[in-house]
Amino acid sequence: MCANHPLPHSADHSPREPIVEEYQAALRDTTRLTRLFTILSEPSSMEVVLDRSLSTLSEVFSSDVVALLKAGNAESFVVVKAIGLPEELLQKPLSGSASSYTLRVKQSRAPVTVSLAREDPRVDRHLRDLDLDCAVWLPVLGSQEMEGVLMLARCRAEPFQARDVDLLMAMAYRIGLVVERARVEQERKSLEERLLRAEKAESLSRMAGAIAHEFNNIFSAILASLDLARESLPHGHEAHVDLARALEATRKAAGVSGHMLAYLGQGLQARSSVDLVVECREALAALKPTLPARIDLRSEFPPQLLPVKANAAQVRQILNNLVTNSAEAIETAGKIVITLRVLGAGEVTPSPLLSPGFAATADKYACIEVADDGCGMDRKTLHNAFDPFFTTKFAGRGLGLPVVQGTVRAHEGAIALASEPGLGTTVRVFLPLLEASAANLDTAVASNPSAIGHGLVLVVDDDPMILGTTRRMLSRMGYEVITADDGLEAVELFRTRMEGLRFVLLDLTMPRMDGWQALTAMRTLRPGVPAILASGYDESQVMGGDHGERPQTFLQKPYAWEELKAAVTKALAPSPIPGADIARARPSGALAL
Repeated sequence: MCANHPLPHSADHSPREPIVEEYQAALRDTTRLTRLFTILSEPSSMEVVLDRSLSTLSEVFSSDVVALLKAGNAESFVVVKAIGLPEELLQKPLSGSASSYTLRVKQSRAPVTVSLAREDPRVDRHLRDLDLDCAVWLPVLGSQEMEGVLMLARCRAEPFQARDVDLLMAMAYRIGLVVERARVEQERKSLEERLLRAEKAESLSRMAGAIAHEFNNIFSAILASLDLARESLPHGHEAHVDLARALEATRKAAGVSGHMLAYLGQGLQARSSVDLVVECREALAALKPTLPARIDLRSEFPPQLLPVKANAAQVRQILNNLVTNSAEAIETAGKIVITLRVLGAGEVTPSPLLSPGFAATADKYACIEVADDGCGMDRKTLHNAFDPFFTTKFAGRGLGLPVVQGTVRAHEGAIALASEPGLGTTVRVFLPLLEASAANLDTAVASNPSAIGHGLVLVVDDDPMILGTTRRMLSRMGYEVITADDGLEAVELFRTRMEGLRFVLLDLTMPRMDGWQALTAMRTLRPGVPAILASGYDESQVMGGDHGERPQTFLQKPYAWEELKAAVTKALAPSPIPGADIARARPSGALAL
């Protein structure tokens, strides 16, 4: 019976074959997805995960080339990771074209598949040279933004099917999440490192400022003592030579302290309206004879004034340091070109490393550009060029560029640095340009010859060395000197002797009552009494902020005979507005006492 009724032929079951094939295809897809998702979920580093993912994609989708492309600017991309590409294409910017598929996917965020890729002009030329046939480009999307483009290609005529593209889109999204997570983590670590560096820099800044202040006090006493010793010797005495050398060495040591403050952005000193063209011309005239004959120093200055609010000496120091650095980079013969120009705020493009957080405060900026054709710098040297005491030349150098950076920062400016090995270096310094209405260039205060030589003065300082040497110098000038070692004692002494006092010289930082408080108390007892405020801190810090009473002048420590004499002359010069000659810094620069 069974033999007479054979089983139905397999053709009777043909309607079920597509269902089986669909089921088997879905099973394969699930297996592929599971395999890749497992890799993408591993707690390994992004490098390891991407390497394994691209290798698996190449195997699962039978691809000869698999690459993760990171979008660059409007017409470039970088191969971040790849399977099957030449080593020289990795991590290298590759130029595309406006119609390339990579850029098309970047803009549309939709996949693109092509056949005969080797003949398609819209395929990036670097990929077309690989003799590819079928290829697919897919957007790699994170949760917030596009992270790149995923490209798979085959060297044979086997197009990617719609099912393949759908699966690849899902996998590209998972890859995007991995890349995004790694990028966010890297940004978080970078931010933490920057914050840590900023905290350390702030701490070091406070410490270095305090050290410089203490050194300035010591140098002030040394300078004054040397000056007094020299003045007490008869003309022609053999000790004059030794004392002069000691004075020169002490001033150089005090200069190092000033460089430290300048690097910290605390060495601004008094600012006035100065013409950048005039200052640069004078600086170059003094600098040119000191340069080797093999160096051709050129300048391109505009005919009009370039008024900036700056310290003239520090502007000349900026140019001196930059030109000296360029000269040292020229090993044989070469040229240095200094150019001055005016730029709009939008044209100021500082280096983020040198001017972090820079925000324009003026509509226009003066640009000092120093360009040389010397040896140039590699990336590592470029990164460290403005670090204190970093040098590629010889020992004992390395403060020139850091001083430039600190001085520019203190002037609310910015710096840009560009260099290539063998192609020279260009440094641009941007300083806020004054409006024409505010550009009244300051002139020197006329001296008052009658200011020196008679009357009672009060000197207040908590440092016994400075108090003693200052008293002796003023006595040599012809004054009768009374002293106090803190602000409270000074006010009590002032109360009893104020009618006969010609002026008071006050230290800033003192116990019980500081210089500002003492000056306010004295002006309450006798309005308008002439005053000199002295400090080892920088003038812009000390004089910044809102103070009810202001001195006629500021005396920077360390000071010697000539500096003290000039301060006394200025303090006793007729002035309708006490303290009118003081350059007021912004309140945020005020010294916290």
